[in-house]
Amino acid sequence: FQVLMYSYLYSLNEPFTEASAGIISFKNFDEGYIPFSFKEARSYKEKMIDAEVLQDFEKVLLRLIQELFDKEIHLTEKPV
Repeated sequence: FQVLMYSYLYSLNEPFTEASAGIISFKNFDEGYIPFSFKEARSYKEKMIDAEVLQDFEKVLLRLIQELFDKEIHLTEKPV
């Protein structure tokens, strides 16, 4: 989510056609650079971030924001 959010915000000011993005997790620092990827079967496959990915992310983001502000949906803590 974080990588897509940064990519989405960046694309609003600097449109791009395709980009590779990822994170370096301090929690799992030994893993090094972790690229954005999708789960396929039992493993993850690196995925480029393009207009289609950002459009899908925008739809999900808007649904999440609408849900957060929906007075009919009560916020509940999820078990950890």
